[in-house]
Amino acid sequence: MNLANLLRRVILPALAKRKKEMTFVPPGALEFRGWHAFRRGLASNPYALKVSPKVIQSILRHSDIGTTLDYYVQTPDAESRDALKKIDDEFWMGI
Repeated sequence: MNLANLLRRVILPALAKRKKEMTFVPPGALEFRGWHAFRRGLASNPYALKVSPKVIQSILRHSDIGTTLDYYVQTPDAESRDALKKIDDEFWMGI
């Protein structure tokens, strides 16, 4: 498979079609930002939907789950803050 052809024939036309369907497109949205960003989205979005990291590892075809979690799955800052708040609340409830 030639990734340049896939980008030109499938991905870019799909993004252009989606832009036409939307009434408001924020600046920079719906732009192809490279294959690494594509794979990060392919990892981070299912992770946010509570898909098992093992399944995400399989989708990306990584031999090591550490690669998937360390380099591809990104958690939003708000999610990190919420998790820390839960820990803080649990800590102070026990005192």
